[in-house]
Amino acid sequence: MKKDLDCLLIWPPFDFPDGIYSNLRTYEPPLGLLALAAYVREFDFSVGILDCNMTFENTDAEFEQYIKENYADVADEVKVVGFTTTTPTIYACYRMAEVCRKFFPNARIVLGGAHASFVPDEALDKPYVDAVALGEGEETLRELLAGVEYKDIRGLAYRETVDGKVAFKRTFSRERIKSLDDLPMPAYDLVEVDKYRPILGAFKRLPAMMMVSSRGCPWSCSFCRRPVGKMLTVKSAEKIYEEMKFLSDTYGIRDIAFQDDVFTVNHENVFRLCDMLIEKPLDIKWHCFARVDIVTPELLKRMKEAGCWQIMYGVENFNQGVLDNLNKGLEVQQIFDGIKWTQEAKIEVRVCMMIGNPGDTEEIINQNIEFVKQINPDYLSMGILTPFPGHDMYNWALKEDRITTFDWDMYYGSTPIVKIDTLSPEDIKRLYRKMTFEVYFRPQYIWKKLKSVRSFTEFKMYSIGFLGLLHFFLEKFIYSFKSRKRVDRTEDQDFGPRDMTEEEIKRAIALTSTATKQTSKT
Repeated sequence: MKKDLDCLLIWPPFDFPDGIYSNLRTYEPPLGLLALAAYVREFDFSVGILDCNMTFENTDAEFEQYIKENYADVADEVKVVGFTTTTPTIYACYRMAEVCRKFFPNARIVLGGAHASFVPDEALDKPYVDAVALGEGEETLRELLAGVEYKDIRGLAYRETVDGKVAFKRTFSRERIKSLDDLPMPAYDLVEVDKYRPILGAFKRLPAMMMVSSRGCPWSCSFCRRPVGKMLTVKSAEKIYEEMKFLSDTYGIRDIAFQDDVFTVNHENVFRLCDMLIEKPLDIKWHCFARVDIVTPELLKRMKEAGCWQIMYGVENFNQGVLDNLNKGLEVQQIFDGIKWTQEAKIEVRVCMMIGNPGDTEEIINQNIEFVKQINPDYLSMGILTPFPGHDMYNWALKEDRITTFDWDMYYGSTPIVKIDTLSPEDIKRLYRKMTFEVYFRPQYIWKKLKSVRSFTEFKMYSIGFLGLLHFFLEKFIYSFKSRKRVDRTEDQDFGPRDMTEEEIKRAIALTSTATKQTSKT
């Protein structure tokens, strides 16, 4: 450990307690923190990154011991301890922030990321949290490290005590970064790159890595929140190519998964990147996310030539009424067209489906199952509707008294959070398993994947995936709740919604009901 450290950035631990992904998950790098670290290093601030998923077994005691052993020499010098937050990691984040408050007496404890950006009042309600960075954090972090007063930092929520009274303050929103090309390359040197990889099925060769080449999403799906807003900013093709080449030359990366919300929005930029990859080839294959309504046969053909081997489409549902309820902005025929063109281009298709949407019925879900089998995707990503604070869907469900639990540990996509009129929570869970089983355990699907194996890496990945899916289905028959315990629960508790007191529920509602206003500010 260096003897000087201005900033410690922490990625809280997360593990799926049950559901499909508890058996299929791999660890992704803290790309947002790597971007922040690279930016403030340009101003001569020293930065460390602590990825709790990689460092220890993720118990509170282990975290505290790790901080003691590794940061005691620099504890007085650290200016900022920053946490990135998601809804299912927020409790772990709060516990770790409380530990850090004790060990870093002079530091500003600051939270950022999706959950804190949308509901900063909840974070500021904790006495050990000083401030919340709203939206993009590069310049905000630089000013925090430079000692600028909270009130003079744009895009910040902070707690202020005047005459013994505590108030939550919020400054003017910060303007978005217009040119991502002006930002330095993420600080990959601060993590062990070779230990990360995308989720199973999203890579064919190792080592594999993730990248982000844009920020923002111009669509308004009601179940999705946009922490940095709707304005889309994109790295130039030249910058994307430069970063891909760096990862290849420096770390031997052979497979890249782009994590952009929608990679193919700017066709001109994607065509230019593909031309560069064709003219100056790298030994890299790649995967991305897209929408079925913004791909064309010509674009897909060029992407295939440039090394794209898989695209994930957020389909969610094949029923037009349900799609409209989700504000997807899609026509059903566009789904079939986009997937058909992708398959004709010889690019693998990963389809994302969601169950428990307003308007879903047993008949609609069964029709969806048949449609999925009809289009025969290479992979199916499944989830149960989970409206995080900040979603339009969350605000609607909160107003209509449809939220089943305010225990954020349960917001991981495999348990019903919203009560709908047409399906019970038990129905939703049953249909969630049924769709997964009927798609993945078809003999023709299994044979298709076996025929596609071209390397030991692929064989190993498919074997792990098959065993993980099998375990997922056997869970139902072996026990009602998984024996794996969450670190914030006592050892004699099975995982499940926490019994919150009436006062806790009222507090949660009060602190998240402002999410709509905060969305407009971020």
